[in-house]
Formats: sequence, structure tokens, C-alpha cells
Amino acid sequence: MKRFVVLAFSLVLAVGGIPTALAQDAPKPPEFSAELTACLKTALGSAYTEISSGDREPTEAEFEKGEPCFEQFGPKQDPAQADPAKLNFAPGTEKCLKEKLGENFKAEFAGQKSKEQAKALRVKTKDCFGKNVAGNGPQELPAEVKSCIEGAVGAATAAEMFKGKPPAEGSESFEKVKKAGCFKNFGPPGDRGPGGPELPADKKACVEKIMGDLRAEPTEEQKQQIGKECFGGQGPGGQGGPQMPAEVQSCLSAAFGDQLEDLKKGPEFLTDEQKAKAEGCFSKHNFRPGGPGGGPGGPELPEDKRKCVEEVLGGDFKSKEPSEEQKRELGQKCFGGGGPGGPGGSGGGPGANLPPEKRECVEKILGSTGAEPNEEQKQQIGKECFGGAGGPGQGGPPPGEAGSPQGGVKNECADRITGGQGPTPEQQAKIAQECFGGQSQGQPPQGTAPTGSSGPPPGAQGAPPAGGQNACAERITGGQQPTDEQKAQIEKECFGR
Repeated sequence: MKRFVVLAFSLVLAVGGIPTALAQDAPKPPEFSAELTACLKTALGSAYTEISSGDREPTEAEFEKGEPCFEQFGPKQDPAQADPAKLNFAPGTEKCLKEKLGENFKAEFAGQKSKEQAKALRVKTKDCFGKNVAGNGPQELPAEVKSCIEGAVGAATAAEMFKGKPPAEGSESFEKVKKAGCFKNFGPPGDRGPGGPELPADKKACVEKIMGDLRAEPTEEQKQQIGKECFGGQGPGGQGGPQMPAEVQSCLSAAFGDQLEDLKKGPEFLTDEQKAKAEGCFSKHNFRPGGPGGGPGGPELPEDKRKCVEEVLGGDFKSKEPSEEQKRELGQKCFGGGGPGGPGGSGGGPGANLPPEKRECVEKILGSTGAEPNEEQKQQIGKECFGGAGGPGQGGPPPGEAGSPQGGVKNECADRITGGQGPTPEQQAKIAQECFGGQSQGQPPQGTAPTGSSGPPPGAQGAPPAGGQNACAERITGGQQPTDEQKAQIEKECFGR
């Protein structure tokens, strides 16, 4: 009994009727020759275009007309003999076939059949193929996307697009939709149609390798695979940053709940409320997802500090973690000796470079917003967190503290000893000796008036009272961070050296 080649005809027509976005999931018959295609066009006439485009299903008479073409020009291997495991169908087709043929529908479809058996199978399953099958049509567009497209290209062109006839890439209509950004928040991350964010070529190739056609919506399994293989486990928008610690992931999961997928799409897709949630988790655990300046929800630097950071790290400073040497340079040049992350600095949360117990104390006073402390908070931090009127443990202000004009000088002295990091007990003693005249608990040197953290330098004899020193220094610096020249002038005129 001859093998029934019309089944191949039903397959190729069915594939033609499935939208492009789903075509990679449809059964793939062997390549058809130009002779076979020409024969089918001659036999079916205008019906060939209607059927192959999926606008309607072939009738029994049309199947009969096409059979001689397959017998004369068709492939030698019957696609019905394909490996069942390799038969893949569009979602709606697969669901329909499973309902009509049972769980083993693939084996039933791939088995060898007589002409009569194949015809019976075709009649039984013909309603399962084509773009009109539920689940096989293009993803329904939200009303706001449709409205945007109509506004960009006009109602007539938009109607054609809604029928499954997208504009050619690079065409005028395509560029109009892209410019309008109609697909910015619609579709799978990384390729949201015209107007969506562009992926780098290597990442786009990786996503295409996993998904095939990027216009299809990825499955949950594909999303996980894309995140792991193409974005290093971070997802689009998170690449280039350090690996996210478990405690940060846990905080984000609790804060976002079922909206966690929004965070994986990238910061440009987050609402202000979601950005605030992300920033809270990052600040709480001192995590910087994208280097200075931050990733999703990261604090934005003031313009002057951003330019300074760019000068130190280069224009791509958000995509790389600074070295220890660069961190010290950032602290000195861009953040007044405190460094980003210390009280008085910017970014990374309050006290990012402090020991845990001191950081917790600072956060208790400032909260986890990373805001600049006011003068009252600075004094409170010095007293409660650093054991005195403003010194780290054994005396002296916390990194970044500048409660007086001389505070900057002492900061530089402390930074020179600690390298801008949290001080060890040995370093605290050294700071007290070298930077604060050998005093502990923030007390001034013997014989001077109490002034918090601003006694005269070691060896200053016969200097004016501390209050006068402060006024003298402020007169020279204007209350700003002193330059090297101003430091020398302060020592000479205000401390009698």
C-alpha cells in the first residue's frame, strides 16, 4: 500500500498558516523543490496563496489536486516518518492535537500510514492547524500599543499590521513605530519590537540562539536560560555589575513580591515606587549593582561629582568596579576626603567602608537613604558611633566627617593611615596620636579650650584659643575644604607655626 504523500502537503500548508513569531515551533517538513512549488501553484491557482498564508484551510478537493504534485516532485522521505521527539507544534496546535489524539499524538502523527489512514487523520485534525487556532495567533496587543501604532502610521496601515502583516524592517512605517516607542514596554526583554531597547550584538545573538524568533514570547524556562547564559544570571539591565548577594536577592523578593520580574527587565522599566524599593534594598546591604552611580535604583551623583568620577574612572564608570587605588583617589578628589560611602560622602549607602557595628550605628542615625548628614547628625555620629565628639574609636572624626575647617586636614591624615577603609584598633591609636595630638575620645590637647574635634596640631605652642583658631581658619578658607597653600597659611597664621 503506497505511502501517503498528501500528509506532507497538509504539513507545509499548515506551517505556512502559522504566524512568523511561532513558525519555529511548527513541524518542519523537508525542503520543497522549486518544481514542487510551481506545480502546486499551477494546480491550486490563487488558492495556493490563500492557503499557504493561513487565511483559510485547504478543502478535500484541493488536497486531491495537490497530491499529483507531491507524487511527481515531492521529497522521497515522507515527513510522517520523522522522529516523534523532533516533531514540534505551535502551542495552540499541540493542545488541539493532544485533545483529539491523546498524549501520544506525536507518535500517532509520525507513524507510517496508508492513504485512507492518513486521510482519516487529516480530517480528524484539520481544525488544529492554521493561524486561526486559539493560541496560534500573534500575541494580542494592549490597547495603548494599538493606539500608539495608529497614531504613528495611521489607521489604515495599522489595520494591516494588526492582521499579521508587519512592516519591513527599515521601511518608513517601521521607523515611525520605532521612533514612537510603541513597543518599549511590550514583548520579551531585549527585543520589544520597533522602539524597544536595543541589545548588544553578542547578547542578541545569544537570545536568538535560545528563542529563535525574538518576536515570540519566551517561556519561563527560556527566560531562566537567557538570564543564565546571556546575562550572567543577572538578566537584561544587570549585566556588568557584581554578583548580587543572597541577602540583597531576599530583600528584593520581599519588596517586589510578584513584581520581581519587572526588576529583571532593567531600571528603565521600573516605576518611581519600584526604584525606591530597589534603592532601599541596595542601600541597606551596601550593594552597588553597577559601580559608582548605581544600577537599578542606585543613587544618582550630583553633576560636579559625576564629572569628577568620570575623570578618575573614565566615561564607562558605571560598568566597572573601581580599584582600591581609584577608590582612594575618588575619596580625595571627588568626595572631600571621605570617599563615596562614608558619612559625608555620596553613594553606596551611609558608611559603606566602615566596620559593621559602626555602619549600623550610622544607619540608625541617618537611615538607609544615603542622604547627606546635617551638622547635628554629624555631631551625633561622632559622639555615639565613634566614642567622642567626633573621632573614630580612639579619637577623630569618622571618614568623611568635616565638622570644622581643620576637619579636612585630619581626614587626610586619617585616610593616609587607613587607605580610606575602616580603621583597625592599631590604626585608631595611630590616628589619635598622629592626627589628633595623642588625645582619645575626641578631647583637645592639654591647655586648649574644648572645641569638639578641632584642637591645634601637635607641637603648637602659645597659639590663640581654639575658638579663635576656628575663626582664623574660616577667614582663610571661607568655610571650604582647605587647599595645600591654605593649610600652610592656617598653620602659620592660626597656630603660630
